[in-house]
Amino acid sequence: MNFSIKIFATFSFFLFFSSYIFANDQIGSLEYSIRPLIEDRKSALEVNLKLQGNESGITEILLPSSWAGQDELYLEISELCCLSPEATIQDTDQPEVKKIIHPSNELIQISYRVTSKEKPEVEWYYRPLIEQSYFFFFGHCFFIVPKIDEQIPIQISVDWQEFPKDWALANSFGNQQKKQELLLPLATFQHAVYAGGDFQILQCGEEQAPIFIAIRGEWSFSNEHLTHLVQTVIESHRKFWNDFDFPYYLITVLSTGDDHHMGGTGLFNAFSLFIGDFSEENEEDWKWLAWLLSHEHFHTWNGIKMMSCPPEGSLFWFTEGFTEYYAVKLNYRTHLIDTNDYLDHINTIMYDYYVSSVHNETNERIQQDFWNDWDVQRLPYVRGFLFALQWDKKIQEASQGQYCLDDFMLALFKHTKENKLPFSQDDIQQVASLFLPLDVVKEDIKKYIVDGETILPKENDFNNMSAVEWMEDIGFNLPLTVSKGKIEGIRRESNAFKAGLTNGQKFISYQCIDQIISVFVVDRNGSSKEFVYPKESITRLVPQYVLQESPTKMAL
Repeated sequence: MNFSIKIFATFSFFLFFSSYIFANDQIGSLEYSIRPLIEDRKSALEVNLKLQGNESGITEILLPSSWAGQDELYLEISELCCLSPEATIQDTDQPEVKKIIHPSNELIQISYRVTSKEKPEVEWYYRPLIEQSYFFFFGHCFFIVPKIDEQIPIQISVDWQEFPKDWALANSFGNQQKKQELLLPLATFQHAVYAGGDFQILQCGEEQAPIFIAIRGEWSFSNEHLTHLVQTVIESHRKFWNDFDFPYYLITVLSTGDDHHMGGTGLFNAFSLFIGDFSEENEEDWKWLAWLLSHEHFHTWNGIKMMSCPPEGSLFWFTEGFTEYYAVKLNYRTHLIDTNDYLDHINTIMYDYYVSSVHNETNERIQQDFWNDWDVQRLPYVRGFLFALQWDKKIQEASQGQYCLDDFMLALFKHTKENKLPFSQDDIQQVASLFLPLDVVKEDIKKYIVDGETILPKENDFNNMSAVEWMEDIGFNLPLTVSKGKIEGIRRESNAFKAGLTNGQKFISYQCIDQIISVFVVDRNGSSKEFVYPKESITRLVPQYVLQESPTKMAL
């Protein structure tokens, strides 16, 4: 299967730090009541919000705007009105910002409706989904909130009214709760998932720390297989962090309608999966799902319990790259993937890194163009992964095997909890200096992360069980293609793509004669088909790890 995978784990974590200049007045509490509406076969959710107006008599409210790559989320909001008799709502020069004019300190009540608009071409599930049989949304995309400091805990109540008795209700804060009383920062309230309707609720985990899975629709795999995988991933992560403070956890699963796509996002006390259907026996798809689960869930710590300091993007190399590294490493430890799978993933990361046209760009470029350029967006994932791999080996060598990168991660977690503040690059350097000389730590970060110099692989990264071979780039990931037996890693700007090769085609062989490449695949009729194209004008050499022997397990 060919996957178009979009990881969206920490993009929204950095929205915890708002760019707004907050008003000095602090709202005392927020009371939301939500009920379903069906008019002319169009479903909607009606929301009533009560909040205390501030002393100045002008209270600003924020409509949903941009999140998870979706813009103009306020278009889903309609019939916004003020129910308080002496208060009025006024527009501002920003469509997502409104002003409520009211008597000083008056209790304000507003009402609005949320409906689903026409689905965008991609990742439509990041906008509110409100249908006759179910609803699904993220707090960022649904709730109108006052313009206040998002980090200060406030009282928030949510009353789910008049929903059918047979509907499931599940969100980041509880399961089957019609009335919810919360004390938490507004940022946490928004960085949450909310679902209801014809979802099936599955449960696994310990009785005192239940894990709920809200899934809807018909699938070709069993609930037992899914719950086992979820429990295996989550328990391995909690054991790694030695953190079992999770009285409740939720995973939502929605179908993308596309069997070639997997995606997801990490949230408070939850993560959401968006996947296509696949069979019980399809091992490759289960491995991909295990990786996606592992990546998203690792953000529970690296991104949520350990939040990074602004500016946005400055530490993506750590929050995304190190998460990518541990998503694979922990799955390998728990036998969800084998040695060949583990090396295939590392080789894919190296392939993506070395063939990237931006892999020597600075970290500043990532901050500037992360949202504007896919290659730049991918860079902190692969750069951070290889940097983590390098530091893991350096710490092991410096300590003669006494410590590894795990010890650094746990020390940073402890450091962050004790400080009760988001971590910065200085915090990373301070904690890393417990395991490596401080000058080495600073030089590595400056050289490979800040300035973007190429990270070179080492022969002994796997205890002398692998060697590095340099392979010529022919427009797709040749080693992984050979390993999987199908075309993998096609670059859209390559001659291979222009010639008609696509990911997922069954691979037979290739040859290169006089700068001309011939690739043979199996066509839809089962016959051999040849694709001929010239070598790339810019020749790249890509390092790949090759096992010198075939161990059943490598020590990590």
